[in-house]
Amino acid sequence: MRSNKKYLVFILGIALSFIVACGSADADSGDPEPLPPNLVKVGDLKPTFYWVALETNDGQPRDQDLLDLDGRLLARISASFLAGIKMEGTGRMLDGRIINFHARVGTEIRWRFCPPSAPYGYGLEEYALKPFRSVAVDPTVVPIPSKVYIPAAKGAKLPDGTIHDGYFEAVDIGQAIQNQRIDIFTAMGDQSEVFKRNGLSNMKP
Repeated sequence: MRSNKKYLVFILGIALSFIVACGSADADSGDPEPLPPNLVKVGDLKPTFYWVALETNDGQPRDQDLLDLDGRLLARISASFLAGIKMEGTGRMLDGRIINFHARVGTEIRWRFCPPSAPYGYGLEEYALKPFRSVAVDPTVVPIPSKVYIPAAKGAKLPDGTIHDGYFEAVDIGQAIQNQRIDIFTAMGDQSEVFKRNGLSNMKP
């Protein structure tokens, strides 16, 4: 993160809702910007970003099988797209279908197609992911579901022209999302620049 930015995690003192707050210092006074009331600090965070992986005509053979929970063949894809959906958890196929991590059977990942009600895939327990609004967390740090406030994201200009208010929902987890790491979902493909332009930098606490 750029100078004078800090990640802080806060707990809302109501109904066990958690708030993640990223404070920035005021350029004139050096004081942290005012935060919403009733917050309690629980630690600093390191942000990363994830998104829906996009299948392309990469010229590779489509010889990688995607199986559902019962072991039935869902689709055959290329090795590069398989690597992408393993990393991100969700992908959009060339025909427009959304493929999503479902569960593990032993060490093998099993997949599912998502309905129109989840056009960006699912997080944990079938919480539909929302572009620029969902985050993955370590649930021992931030419970699921929780409302999350990140002041450093406030003011970010979204692709549709609207301005972000800094609020997110913790609805996902990840194997690498542990301790003080938070993963911010950005929609179709890598659109992390939306937040990076506002001062959020990859793994910079």
